[in-house]
Amino acid sequence: MRVISMLDDYRKMCNSAETQGKYEAYKIYAAKYPTLFKAVEKYLYNSSLENLKDYIEGCNLKALLHQGQANYDNGLFNRIPDYVEKCSKRIGIDFPFDLYLGLELGNIGGASLPVENGNRFVYIGMDRPVDSEFCSFFVPHELHHLLRIHSTGETDSITLKARMVSEGLASYCPIWIEDLKWNTETIALSLGIKQKSAQYMLEHADSLIKELWTEGGKSLNQEIMMRFFTTSNEDDNVCVPGYFVGMWLTHALVEQGYSYMKLTNMNTPEVLSLMGDLIEK
Repeated sequence: MRVISMLDDYRKMCNSAETQGKYEAYKIYAAKYPTLFKAVEKYLYNSSLENLKDYIEGCNLKALLHQGQANYDNGLFNRIPDYVEKCSKRIGIDFPFDLYLGLELGNIGGASLPVENGNRFVYIGMDRPVDSEFCSFFVPHELHHLLRIHSTGETDSITLKARMVSEGLASYCPIWIEDLKWNTETIALSLGIKQKSAQYMLEHADSLIKELWTEGGKSLNQEIMMRFFTTSNEDDNVCVPGYFVGMWLTHALVEQGYSYMKLTNMNTPEVLSLMGDLIEK
C-alpha cells in the first residue's frame, strides 16, 4: 500500500489561487493526481472540471485546507493508514493499491472507484471533520468497494438494484469486521444517519424493500440517486433507503448462513438472485 498525502500540494494550490485564481490553481493541482481525479470526474461528478469552474471559484478552499491541517495535527494522517492496513488484512486484500489522504472540494468523504490507468485506490477525504469512530465505519466501507471491484471486475452500477447491492454489502462491512450487534445504533453509525431514521427504517423494512424491488430495474439517474442514496433532509424518517435495504438484505442472508465474504466476491446478478429468493419467502 502506497500512502499519498495531498496536504502539501493543496496548501501550495491555495497559495497559488491568490494570484492565478481558484479554478486555474485547482486545475493544476488536480493534474498532479490524474488517476484519482479522472475517476472522480467520471464516476462521482459525472462532469469535467471545466464544467465545475463556477463551483470551484465559489469554494472556500482555505477553510478546507484548515480542516485538513487540523486532521493532520490530530494525528489522523498517521492513524488512518494503520487502520486501513488492519482492515485490508481482515477482508483479504492481497493486491497493491494507493491510499489517498486527500483534499478536494469538501464533497467526498471517501471513494474507491474503477481506474483506467494507474493503481487501484482508496480515497479518504481529509478536508472534512474526521475522528476514530468515523474511520472505524468509513474505512471498511471503502475497502469493501475496492475489493469488490477487484474480485468481480464490475466497474459500474447502472441500475437501482445493482447500486443497492454494492452499497449494501459495503455498509455491512464494518458491522461484520467488528462483529457488532445488529441494532439501531450500529445501523445509524454505518449509514451516517440519525438513530431516529435507522429505527424508523427498521420498523418499516418490509415496505422499503418492496418499494425498492418494484423500481429496482430502473437506470440510475439524478432522481433515483436523490431518492435512494442521498440524505437531503436530516429530519426525514427515511434516509438513504438504497443503502439501508441493501444492508438489511445482506444481514438477512448472513443470518441464514451465507458467508459474508462469499457474498462479497459474487457477481451482482448472483447476489440479487439470493436476495430475490429471500424476499419471496
